[in-house]
Amino acid sequence: MNPLHATVTHPNIARPPIVSEGAITPEVVCEFEHLATIFFRNIKGSIDKDDKVSHLLGCFHDTLVRDWITCEGDTLAELSFADFLAQLRERWLDSDWEQSLVTQICGSRLDPAKEKFETWALRLQKLNVTLCGTSSHLSDTQLRSQLEAALDEDLRILAAEEKANKTDGLLPWIEKVRNIDRKRQTDRKRRQEEMELFWRGPKRQFNPTQTWPAAAPGPSTDPPGVLAHRSATRQIPPERRLLQDHEGCFKCRHFYAGHRSNTCTTVLSGKGYKALTPCDA
Repeated sequence: MNPLHATVTHPNIARPPIVSEGAITPEVVCEFEHLATIFFRNIKGSIDKDDKVSHLLGCFHDTLVRDWITCEGDTLAELSFADFLAQLRERWLDSDWEQSLVTQICGSRLDPAKEKFETWALRLQKLNVTLCGTSSHLSDTQLRSQLEAALDEDLRILAAEEKANKTDGLLPWIEKVRNIDRKRQTDRKRRQEEMELFWRGPKRQFNPTQTWPAAAPGPSTDPPGVLAHRSATRQIPPERRLLQDHEGCFKCRHFYAGHRSNTCTTVLSGKGYKALTPCDA
């Protein structure tokens, strides 16, 4: 929470919510709208729709906002609740606030190394809720399409294998993909634990000069440089699994390389070869 931003609290649902000092943000306006609606439903007696705004003008504790209300109070009190919210956004939010939120939603890509699918999807849903009441708000169908397109490649493949695209509705689809991602995270954690146990084993020592037999014996016709490169890029099985778990390249041996070995342009000399361990990931 940014200490420079205003916050909205509602200690008594039969009284108007309270907006603290600080900058008004799209999230603050969204929360204020929600809590004000709860207040209207729980106040003793009914409120005429033309009197709703007059009950809310005392909610704001920021000096600048109160000064605005003091100067424009008579005009603001005559507005409908929806029109008052529009005026509040126009006066206190950046002119490009809608486009900024849309850009955050449409520009976001799931990075499994930094964020779980569940957390990522919830964050984008909250951004979209902030756009409610505007022409930029995404429908459930539009938001689902955006989430599907922004999945990482591995999760997209797993979701296709589980036929997640056959699931109807946004929330059931999110639940389906969330469960797939949870299983992926669990499997990855288990494999990493197996790797750590392997490397900590008291009787397991790795000899960096050790080589592994080829599939078939026979003299090689490759030049010396190619042989050195193959020696440098040959991984023992645990090392290969470690690269798989961290989306690494089997050729350059970099974790989260962003490419596959068949497209890797790195040329290794074989000098300074060092076995990879989970600590390198």
